[in-house]
Amino acid sequence: MRVTLLDAEELSPGRTGWVLLRLDQPIAAVRGDRFIVRRPSPGSTIGGGTVVDPKPARLRRFRPEVVASLETLAKGRPEDLLLQAFHEEPRPAREVLGESGLPAAEAESALRELWQAGELVALQAGKAKLQPTTLLLPRAQTEELRARLQALLGDYHARYPLRSGMSKEELKSQLRLEARAFNDILAWAEAGGSLEVQGALVRQSGYRPQYTPEQQAEVDNLFRILRQQPYAPPPRQDWGIDDPVLSALEEEGRVIRLNPEVAFLPEIYQEMVERVLQEIDRHGPTTVAQVRDLFQTSRKYALALLEDMDQRKLTRRVGDERVRY
Repeated sequence: MRVTLLDAEELSPGRTGWVLLRLDQPIAAVRGDRFIVRRPSPGSTIGGGTVVDPKPARLRRFRPEVVASLETLAKGRPEDLLLQAFHEEPRPAREVLGESGLPAAEAESALRELWQAGELVALQAGKAKLQPTTLLLPRAQTEELRARLQALLGDYHARYPLRSGMSKEELKSQLRLEARAFNDILAWAEAGGSLEVQGALVRQSGYRPQYTPEQQAEVDNLFRILRQQPYAPPPRQDWGIDDPVLSALEEEGRVIRLNPEVAFLPEIYQEMVERVLQEIDRHGPTTVAQVRDLFQTSRKYALALLEDMDQRKLTRRVGDERVRY
């Protein structure tokens, strides 16, 4: 066993203090249990005390906030004990209740009072009732969480101004949260207007990629080209746009790119998809040649469109023909 004094350099006989005990083997203990520490050989009593927190978070020595937290646990009201159980991280209601050491009815009543008073915030959008799985966080800490989300996303936007947002996986890793808690927090933050979720990306509310004047000129030129030849745009080398800018347009959904050489404006792409499906409904299975003639384009673009529709499970290839999936 290792003993760490938290609020003093030494503890003289007859004195009391806050002590962290690290045991060599696990034991069953709950808040309020009394204990005695003895030396086996030669047999002697070293001291004793009362368990305040059987599963503490990291406790640093000589920190006033650590001592205040422990004193709250030792003397506090049920509400105070529940608030202390969060350790600055979101927790499901049932975990907080289970670790409080309070009788079940008393703990549930205190938790509901904190929630109804707004001292605890449910980090789940659209949940009007307090459930065992409801993710909770003290009100003051929710503002810290909101600020942290904004800081992480703001830093990402500053480093990658052409990207539409930060990937969910990267943001989850930065926050060090489990998947379920992370998804609940995203929904809560989005409902509160702190951020926007776009598929697998997360961004600050209202953020859009920032183009330099030169990059905006490239964008305008590409749109002009795609409008002039909507069903058969020129080869990639004639688009006059850098790959990072083109990728940003794809992320925004302003350009639909079927492969490295084929791209359409979204409204043209949607029109082509709908017309192909209408042709199948009216005349039966269709071929690459028929789609080529339908849009007065080349085989390259007709094939790229049909392969994309196959991947999206809109059509299915049967021999040389396509049918509805």
